[in-house]
Amino acid sequence: MDVHPPHESVHTWRDVLIHLGIITVGLFVALMLEGLVGWMHHRRLVTEARENIRQEITNNAKQADEDLVSLKQNEERLMKNLAQLAEIRSTHQWGHDRRLTYTLDWNSFSDSAWRSARDTGALSFMPYKQVQDLADVYGQQEIINTAAQQLFEEQPRALAPLFIAKDADKTSEANLDRIQTRTADVFISVRVLEQVLTQLQKQYQDTLKKM
Repeated sequence: MDVHPPHESVHTWRDVLIHLGIITVGLFVALMLEGLVGWMHHRRLVTEARENIRQEITNNAKQADEDLVSLKQNEERLMKNLAQLAEIRSTHQWGHDRRLTYTLDWNSFSDSAWRSARDTGALSFMPYKQVQDLADVYGQQEIINTAAQQLFEEQPRALAPLFIAKDADKTSEANLDRIQTRTADVFISVRVLEQVLTQLQKQYQDTLKKM
């Protein structure tokens, strides 16, 4: 913003007031234009950030549906494992038809749009309540991602006691008990994760309705 002095000489107070008025109006117009440009920039920033977040939550909601199906399938495998372990403990034989399966299909949720909005400062121009609601959703999402990662790493370790014995049929009663207990622990973790994920699904839907 540049302010230039008058090129003509000032002779009277009337001339002084006229020049001061011109400068004042010029400054006011310049400030208004600068504010308008800033407002339009912030509005565009918020609009893009809100649309990106809305699309990201939509995609995450679809992913949550798929992950919930995977968790239910995992529960069924774990229940089958527990039933087989009970039979193994009663017969003390593994048998060729017995197979314990510990797998988890899981795809983590994305938060790139949320982080981008935070880093560009778009969140500071959005309504506080909306930012707070979004922060709750993404915070819950991060907790679930972390819990799923831990479950993915810990689940196969339920079989660790089995590798102590070279022959599965010679696995001690104590180690069989450990496998069974760890499998039950994993099953409970899956159930808890399923419940929390169901709550996140509802948060996703409620958030999308408000955007």
